[in-house]
Order: sequence, then structure tokens, then C-alpha cells
Amino acid sequence: MTDIGTAVSLLVAVSDLAVVKDIRNAIRANLIARGGIEGPLGNIEMPHRDPPLRNLEEEIRFERTPLVAGVTTYANRPIVRDVTVVERTQAVPAVDRIEPTDCEPRATAKEGPLAPPWRMPLPCESVSGRPVIKCPPPPPDVISKGTLLDFFM
Repeated sequence: MTDIGTAVSLLVAVSDLAVVKDIRNAIRANLIARGGIEGPLGNIEMPHRDPPLRNLEEEIRFERTPLVAGVTTYANRPIVRDVTVVERTQAVPAVDRIEPTDCEPRATAKEGPLAPPWRMPLPCESVSGRPVIKCPPPPPDVISKGTLLDFFM
């Protein structure tokens, strides 16, 4: 190892490996403390706990929502009468004092080289073509959408 960079890289790798080993040992000790059993390959196996048995009488029941027949009533809108008056600080000119001004008429747009479509003459010959038969698209091959995603979520 004549290169200093290689030696430094080796020291950093050794220290990183030591940190990883410490973390794995801490996880292993935590699992054993929580009741884990050491397996044949050096791994920790957690014993499976059976789910609590459910009482058959306590099954989930779906009941219909009771419907209440009656007259539909709507609540009135609240009336807010809290009005604040703001006093004017500047005088507004009266309508009588505004003098009308004479305006020059604007220049109109000039006719372009092409006539507008509404001024074009209608075509004399009738346009005939093959009749078009419209077919609806085939139905999708999926009966209910979203079931495939429900399995993975």
C-alpha cells in the first residue's frame, strides 16, 4: 500500500463495517429481549401469536339506515345587519359638472384580400360520398375496473 488514498479508503471502510455490525447486534439483542428465538442459521425467529378467537355472536352486522318520512325544511339564511359607515375624505365631482367631449370616430378595418366565409357563394354541385356506418366501440374486457389494484393495495 504505497498510495495514501487507498489506505484512507480502507480505514473508512473498516470503520463503516464496525458501525454496521454494532447496529445489527443492537437489533438482534432487541429481538431476543422481545421474545425472539435464535434460529438454526443464526437468525432470530419470532414466535407466531394466534389471533384472538372471535365470538360468533359478535359478528359484524349491517343494518339499514332508518328512513324518517317528513317534510324537508331548509334553514333561513342568517341576516347580517352589522354595517359600518365610512366617511368620504375626498369630494366626488357631481354629474352636472362633467362636460361632454367630442371624440373622433375610429378608423374601421379595411377589407382583406379574401372575402369572409359568409359572403362566399354556396357550391352548386351536391357533394355525394359513401354513407358512413358508425359502430360503437367494443365493450371492455374488464368486468369491473379496479379489482386488480385492490389485490395489491
